[in-house]
Amino acid sequence: IWNKIKHHRRRRLLIVDEIWSLLQQESAAAYLYSFAKRARKYQLGLTAISQDVEDFLDNKYGRSIINNSALQILLRQSTSAITKVAEAFNLTEGERLLLLESNVGEGLLFAGNNHIALKAIGSAHEDETITGQLVNPLGN
Repeated sequence: IWNKIKHHRRRRLLIVDEIWSLLQQESAAAYLYSFAKRARKYQLGLTAISQDVEDFLDNKYGRSIINNSALQILLRQSTSAITKVAEAFNLTEGERLLLLESNVGEGLLFAGNNHIALKAIGSAHEDETITGQLVNPLGN
């Protein structure tokens, strides 16, 4: 991957879904951390996705990836995870409650020290693709 990135410099985005599986392996986690640290230099954005933020918080490389990210998005959290998440992200009591009670697609966007309530709304095409039904995402 690095060879392609270094030799063909242009803006790109690398998306790593189910990153938990890579964070469980020391060498893969270290590689991802290195990737996260150097990506910007090569005009590369890195999006690391996991359904469970504890996958990042319970791993030294995962924590470093979060700390080096310009943006983070947290969606609904479980009651068992919220204390650790609140501590790691410096959540207010209101933000804790928001993450505990969020509906699908709702959560918080973190940009530096800014915490912003988020509601992700898919386009009609995206909804139809995912559900197989034509749905108005705004509910109108």
